[in-house]
Amino acid sequence: MAGDTAVSRQRRMVAVVPASRWRGSGDTEQRDTEQRDTEQRDTEQREQELRRAMTEDVVDVVSGLDVVEPVLVLGAQDPPDWAELVWPGTPVRTVAGGAVEVLADLHAHGAALGAVVAGDAPDLPGLLVGKCFRALSSAQVSVCPAPDGTLVALAAHLPVPGWLAASGVGLDSVGAVGVLSAAAPNRRAFTVGPGWHRIRGPGDLPRLDPGLEGWEQTRQLLKRLS
Repeated sequence: MAGDTAVSRQRRMVAVVPASRWRGSGDTEQRDTEQRDTEQRDTEQREQELRRAMTEDVVDVVSGLDVVEPVLVLGAQDPPDWAELVWPGTPVRTVAGGAVEVLADLHAHGAALGAVVAGDAPDLPGLLVGKCFRALSSAQVSVCPAPDGTLVALAAHLPVPGWLAASGVGLDSVGAVGVLSAAAPNRRAFTVGPGWHRIRGPGDLPRLDPGLEGWEQTRQLLKRLS
């Protein structure tokens, strides 16, 4: 189809954004201060290791896609040495703000189509990112939603459509699909693709399917920590 062909010829970039801190992992039981502080440090270290492993797995997924340029976008909370998670030559940038700002940065670096992918979906099938781009043959914005109401991926024509920027939606926005549906100027401007899960807390770990290929870094880390 003509629309699909036009989209496939446009320069596409995908930014992987590491996950924010896990939810629900804090321990509220009363202990002496020294023991509590020690356990808190251990918990934070495990969370950091898991965030790193999941980010690396998502980077591997994106790097394996055809006709897509991967980018790793680090936040202020991410260690600088996480730049080592990507293949040599892959851009690593720091962008202040959320998904809209990341998309704007992709456009500033030459992308005509861009996507932002959450770094806490280590077993994400690359096909779903591809579906987001394919949907842009007829829509301005497409998403891969998560069961908790947030987004696994957000893709858009660039420059960022004004209505998307005004919506204030980011990957962690709960109810993102409803907000974007209401903000879109017409029904064709926004489309929702197949969903996937994010691993945002301990309760999400059972969602990982050992039978799925990939997510090797996360798989190995969880085995070591178990």
